[in-house]
Amino acid sequence: PAPVPAAPAVVVPPTAAPPAGASVDDLKTAFAPLLAAWRQADPVNPAHLRINRALRWDDLGGPPPADPATGRTRIPPPRPQARTALDGTFSSSRWHDLLQASEGAFGEPAGLFWLDLQFYSATAVLALDPGRGKAAAEVIQGACAQLLERMPNLPGLSFSDGTPFATERTRAWLEQSTAAQGPTLTMVTGGSGAEASSLEAAEIAQARELFAKKRLAQALEILQRGIERAGSTRARFRTRLDAAQVCLQAEQEGWARTLLEELGRDMESFTFERWEPETAIQVLQLTALCYARLAKDRKTENREALRAEVEKLKARLFRLDMRAAAVVEEMLR
Repeated sequence: PAPVPAAPAVVVPPTAAPPAGASVDDLKTAFAPLLAAWRQADPVNPAHLRINRALRWDDLGGPPPADPATGRTRIPPPRPQARTALDGTFSSSRWHDLLQASEGAFGEPAGLFWLDLQFYSATAVLALDPGRGKAAAEVIQGACAQLLERMPNLPGLSFSDGTPFATERTRAWLEQSTAAQGPTLTMVTGGSGAEASSLEAAEIAQARELFAKKRLAQALEILQRGIERAGSTRARFRTRLDAAQVCLQAEQEGWARTLLEELGRDMESFTFERWEPETAIQVLQLTALCYARLAKDRKTENREALRAEVEKLKARLFRLDMRAAAVVEEMLR
């Protein structure tokens, strides 16, 4: 057999050594030039891809705080020129440039949660070398699966300007990637749980548009069809939760309240707080937000009782996750 060519030597640019007592962040920064040089010399080597993701993600304690109704965080969005450049490089099939750009952007502050970059990098290594690139792509997919096992609702969040962490194309790729890692790794875009909502993204978008046009019956018909299509108790729960979130976003607090109170009763019998705490947190956050909005409306009966319920929900959230309680507290100020 023909000998396998050796990988080119890595030429590391000279950098100043970090001083004694340097912080972990300083050490990570000092390591960045080595990874960049390694990537230039041997783009599809899985090792530098694995190290880069370990440095960026292993210390993450959890997802960033987000508005429970919209999924919007306070993370500043990626630079517009970076998004445009990546899209153009991908469209023109310049795979080496795409890998360098996506991995470079991954090292920027916004890149930590910008999941589109992972799709770009995995696509690039496979296109550059279908043989060795397969192992490199599997490293990226495995790192994403491990991240989403810890933070399953991450793809459903967005930057401070509303730009999603993951486009629909990236979400589909993530679902395939996590499925390929084994049956214990589950990716759900709207929250945790073993089964996703049966509402498609296009249906949710259509329902939102109909609500905006005051065509309530048609919007509710779309949501109801999704609920009826759910094939299991868990999938039905997730679909009703998504429907409640759509109603709340459309300022249809009455419909949202009906769904959320039903979910709250189901949650007690299913003991969600034990086996799906992130789903329980989402239900409690949305219910607190819904009650708070209704309590501000002078047309609502028993407003004081609703305010008391909000306080109970906040206390319950605090027991489950202090960060989730803090998000609600900030939103209600």
